[in-house]
Amino acid sequence: MASDKSELSNDDLLENASVDKLPRSALQAIYHAVTGKTESLSKILRGNVVISAQDFNNLYERICDQLELYNVEMGPTVSVVVKHASDKSVTYSSWERFQSLRVQNHEITSEIILRLEFVITLPQAPGPQRCIINVNLDSSLPVLIDRGAEEEGGIEEISFLFLVRRHWASVKISIDFVDFLVAKSFVSTIEEWFQTLKKTPRKPLNDFLYKKYTVIQAGVSQLSRIGMAAFLFGFYAFSPIPAGVSDLVVLAAVGLSIWSVIVMCQASIMRAVRRRISANVVPSVILLNDADCEAYDEVKEGWNSAAITILGLGLTVLLSIASNLISSFLYSYYF
Repeated sequence: MASDKSELSNDDLLENASVDKLPRSALQAIYHAVTGKTESLSKILRGNVVISAQDFNNLYERICDQLELYNVEMGPTVSVVVKHASDKSVTYSSWERFQSLRVQNHEITSEIILRLEFVITLPQAPGPQRCIINVNLDSSLPVLIDRGAEEEGGIEEISFLFLVRRHWASVKISIDFVDFLVAKSFVSTIEEWFQTLKKTPRKPLNDFLYKKYTVIQAGVSQLSRIGMAAFLFGFYAFSPIPAGVSDLVVLAAVGLSIWSVIVMCQASIMRAVRRRISANVVPSVILLNDADCEAYDEVKEGWNSAAITILGLGLTVLLSIASNLISSFLYSYYF
């Protein structure tokens, strides 16, 4: 009888210890202990912002403040990787070392990676749990500086890049975790920090041109047809005598020639429009040192007037129509 009671007690114990009844943090800890693997949470924060050295310090302080809410067994171990436009990369083994040596860099910053690794103890977890936080900050300054390069095709490709990537992937978050709620709390902290950042300057009129870019492109593509219509209308208005078959052939040849010239000019017109619009689009930038600030000032000096861009487009349309009307008048007068 005693043996039967003992077996029943073990069965009851196993039933009470059902995996389904364990807390999520305990399940994740067991999974980590058995497989040696952690789960991962990642997120990309998009937006055109200015990240200063003080903003970066504030990010680190916010993460440390959030970490104080947990029972930290070990760490945090901090490392900072700073990448430059020259493809040079510098790794700092601690936050203090980064703070003391970063001022010695005089190259444009392209990327910063902040990494924190620590071990915490969670309620109902079987043991201490490891967590790794990676925050990747990306700067567009190297691309903005290269935007003025005279390499063949370089300007065209970069202008197109800035038109299709209006909102820069400024921050990339990756957290290796055992407990999802812990990882989510750190993601929320970084998101709150991101919302406090200053936005890069914007010009409302330039934003209007950006939004209507496809309409502008379609309109410019019709300049040749508009010009042809103006040429034919001018011929009708300036020629009192009906034209013969030979005159119509010459008329068509002249009109198509003007059409071809306008078509060839359309690519240059749209390239100029793209360059002017994209020059006023400033994605996220990191201002970590004097070189970054100087490069940013250089970018701001390259801004142009969106009103002049609109005026130039209007004058282009008028010039296309006027040139065709003048051509039809000269054709009617001399032929």
